[in-house]
Amino acid sequence: MPKVFERPYYNNDNLLSSLNQLKQMLALNVMSSDDYKVLQKTTDKIVKVINSQDKNSDTWGIIHSDIHESNYVFNQGMPSIIDFSSCGFGFYLFDITETFLHLMPKGREKLITYYQQERNLQGNYCELL
Repeated sequence: MPKVFERPYYNNDNLLSSLNQLKQMLALNVMSSDDYKVLQKTTDKIVKVINSQDKNSDTWGIIHSDIHESNYVFNQGMPSIIDFSSCGFGFYLFDITETFLHLMPKGREKLITYYQQERNLQGNYCELL
């Protein structure tokens, strides 16, 4: 491990930095300005959600940030997460949101059920997700 090692923060700065990197695609004609505007609007909505969150030990901490079907395994029916190379600091709901992108609705319901056995979700989590 290098002498200085810092985990990333998955927050507004990270999101806006990603959007800025995507802006370079405009100059390369890989993305249209209309497509970029859609990404900008989406980013603005996500920033508002991030800013609306209370940052406390129940909502913020170390997260995996890349939970999908290639990063978990089942042992005797119990899931275990693997590959922590992208883990950093962020809202716990970020991990659920990332995972939702890869699940069908029934799988999403199961994820929430199992997740709530370990950690309570805030009252408006459905809206936030």
